[in-house]
Amino acid sequence: MNMYLVYLLFAVGLILIIKGGDLFVDAAVWLAEITGIPHIIIGATVVSLGTTLPELFVSVNASLKGISDIAIGNAVGSTICNTGLVASLIIIFASGEINRNAYIKKGLLLILSIFSVFYFSIDLVISKYESIFLFILLLIYIILNIRLSKKSSSTVSVEEIDQSNDALIKNGLKFVFGLLFIIFGANFLVDNGVIIAKHFNVPESIVALTLVAFGTSLPELITGISSIVKGNHHIGLGNIIGANILNYIMIIPTASFFSKNGLIINKYSFDIMGHSFSDVAQSLKLDIPISLLMTFLFIFPVIIKEKNYRSQGFIILSTYIVYLGILLNIAI
Repeated sequence: MNMYLVYLLFAVGLILIIKGGDLFVDAAVWLAEITGIPHIIIGATVVSLGTTLPELFVSVNASLKGISDIAIGNAVGSTICNTGLVASLIIIFASGEINRNAYIKKGLLLILSIFSVFYFSIDLVISKYESIFLFILLLIYIILNIRLSKKSSSTVSVEEIDQSNDALIKNGLKFVFGLLFIIFGANFLVDNGVIIAKHFNVPESIVALTLVAFGTSLPELITGISSIVKGNHHIGLGNIIGANILNYIMIIPTASFFSKNGLIINKYSFDIMGHSFSDVAQSLKLDIPISLLMTFLFIFPVIIKEKNYRSQGFIILSTYIVYLGILLNIAI
């Protein structure tokens, strides 16, 4: 197959996912606001779900095709990209005081979710039965957000939101076309991502952890940049926590349920800076631990000091750059 066409279709997939996520989030936020849901809850639930849909469709699509490396690599890689790139940039450009109560419960739930996936991965397969536990955590997360929603007061007056029939039709179309773009984009991304991996003779997991993960994390990046520009970085950071939680307790278990025998953690042999490693489960030994480390760096300063620090953002970003360097060494 012509590789130029493969790159083009991969790029088309990215564009469709970005635009689809943007349309879906616009429609979802409009729906949330006319119901009077507070912004902080919108950021942690509606926006998180909307910006996580690309990862969901990509991982489920890969799982249906029996490509566990992309299914897992995309979900875990997205959390690494979300934290290492998006959250770090938000913190660097908008550091300051943070409401600890808005982060502590979700932050601890995120850490529990990562530990759970790590534990279930030890036997190199995330089974459908183990996924039930992750779905229970998802239910807890939903209940937690409902309780927070009831305790919060809306920052948006419902009367200020356009509720006309034209607005309903417009946002309905955004919702539908947003989903369609994401679905078709996910197909292009997975199919051509596999071809790219085979062409360069690199593990599919590397493509999933880099190109695919970055592509599906672009909605979070765009949302984060927008939150900085608008001076409302709380929504951007809340979106990161919510999206990362959903990657672990919604996307991974859903992908497992759509797979034939659960999500398989594959082993690889590779060289890094002259050192050879044989039969290494990369997700278990590298990717999930890096995701956990970045999460600690992201969450604990807020829990302890109720602040984000610019130096903290640089440390997280540097960790992400080192991680990408390791992946580059593995790939070549």
